[in-house]
Amino acid sequence: MFFTENGLFHFVAFINTGSYGFDAFWAEAEKGIRRTIERKLRTRLVLDQFNRVDFFAIEEVQGNVFRKLQTMARRPEGPGFHVERIHYSPAGLAKWFDRLIGNFVIDYCRQFHGAKNSLKTVSLADDELNAAVEPACNEKHGLDALVRSDDIEKVRRCLNLLDEESRFWLVKVHYEGTSRHALAKQLGISSATACRRVDAAEQAFLRLFLAA
Repeated sequence: MFFTENGLFHFVAFINTGSYGFDAFWAEAEKGIRRTIERKLRTRLVLDQFNRVDFFAIEEVQGNVFRKLQTMARRPEGPGFHVERIHYSPAGLAKWFDRLIGNFVIDYCRQFHGAKNSLKTVSLADDELNAAVEPACNEKHGLDALVRSDDIEKVRRCLNLLDEESRFWLVKVHYEGTSRHALAKQLGISSATACRRVDAAEQAFLRLFLAA
């Protein structure tokens, strides 16, 4: 993973302000973060039937990294990130991200890896929505952590209660398998905006699911 001085500047600006700088940082960082996630998942053999790194695993870990950064930047007590500990250097930031991603990959494997036989398919109107594995419900993992075979009808009802825009984001990401980055390119918006909208749609679904 590689960062420039410009990337470091925008990351620190975002972490300290909670808003400014994220889009510029993410535009530089996303490809490297995704490659690092893929490399670490391959090391742990999180592979599909074609020996490719599981696409949904990459998306899950990347989403967790994204949400972690957003949470850090918006903590009332401050981000808890000290740039002096990475020696004010892009290389130091790369090492910090490598550790952060490694921790999220470990967390993913503890929850999901090895459970692929329990993959379910959920009907969304006349389409099929590829659901994830069957862990215990956990708010932090949104849609992918909720689907169980006896909840398929409940999932369908909740999806049908969502507004059209939220359904659009969920279908694109969870049914069609479009990455947030590719979706952003298609719609002419930033990757950060796409991530925020997908996250909002997942949270809207989660609220309906938990209230049902």
